Amino acid sequence: TVNFTALNPGFINGQIESLDVAGLVRDEVIANSPATEMPQALREFLDTELPEFSEDLKTAVTGAVDRFYDYLLGRTETLDLRVALGETVLAPELIYSLADKIDWPDLAEELVRREIADDIDPTFSYLVDYIDDAMVKLEPWFRETLREVVPPLQQYLLGQSDTLNIAIPLTEPAIVLYDTLLEVYNRFPPPELAGLTPAQRQTAFNAFFFFELAPSFPTAVEIDSTFFAGAPESLNKAFIELKADVDRLKEYTTYYWMAFYGLILFVLLLIGLVYLIKRSVNKLLFFIGIIFFSFGLLGFAGVMAANSTIPGIDFGDVPAAIRVWLPGVVESATRPFLFFSIGAGVLGIAGIIGSILLHPHQSAT
Repeated sequence: TVNFTALNPGFINGQIESLDVAGLVRDEVIANSPATEMPQALREFLDTELPEFSEDLKTAVTGAVDRFYDYLLGRTETLDLRVALGETVLAPELIYSLADKIDWPDLAEELVRREIADDIDPTFSYLVDYIDDAMVKLEPWFRETLREVVPPLQQYLLGQSDTLNIAIPLTEPAIVLYDTLLEVYNRFPPPELAGLTPAQRQTAFNAFFFFELAPSFPTAVEIDSTFFAGAPESLNKAFIELKADVDRLKEYTTYYWMAFYGLILFVLLLIGLVYLIKRSVNKLLFFIGIIFFSFGLLGFAGVMAANSTIPGIDFGDVPAAIRVWLPGVVESATRPFLFFSIGAGVLGIAGIIGSILLHPHQSAT
């Protein structure tokens, strides 16, 4: 049973296929982000776009599982958890494919609106509604910047780099925003400025943009080690502890295989010993039948009890996706043992019946 479940990467990956990975990620992100602070564009991505990448996420997770089992089962000599995660679950290509589905213009517009002062000049307030036009023009810039930020950020979080110093200048977004709003301003000048000359209107716009709007935004976005205070250290500690646990599990796996083959040998020796003592085939069949039937009956009762108990367990703060997933995992994990127990019970009954049928022939002989 263990060989078909816990020590079988195919079984584990099959169970991951039934797990709502996208729902799990969504619930965790929402749980760790105050509802009032999460941009609507990001929430829409989690609700609509992320589920479409469920298979990609599962493929990444199964890739990490395969590497884990390659080490656990002795197919590879070493396991670097940082490299394994960095090339599967946290691979930049996976992050890019997910990030490309985020509506960056809407997200940026919402964040920009949050930063704009409430006491903006009413004469120019209508221009705020056209910020989204500038954000649409900046979509290629968002994607290019993301591909510059993710690799050093990933290396720092995984402990592959000791320093983090990312500076994203916002000069290009400022220029695009200025040009976009100026174009709208010239096409739809405010009625309050109808009596001004073109030069005076330009001066008024510059005063609005550079002294009212621009001061609301930073000149650059800087990401350094203080932004993730303690995160690399916590991850490094977790990697060390997890690696130690994996090494212990690998040692236990070696003992398991020794016990597994030793048990088979012990059963064969026990059957041979019983035959030498009883010197009777029917008595041997009866003994084996009782053992197999008892084992099958206990195993069957245990599986039924486990499958009926799991749905009623209170898992507390376990994410909803995991709570829905666990009963199916337990049922799938115990199914081979259930079949084995039924088979053992049937063999036990056959052995008992065989001993009864064989007994008269031996007596007559």
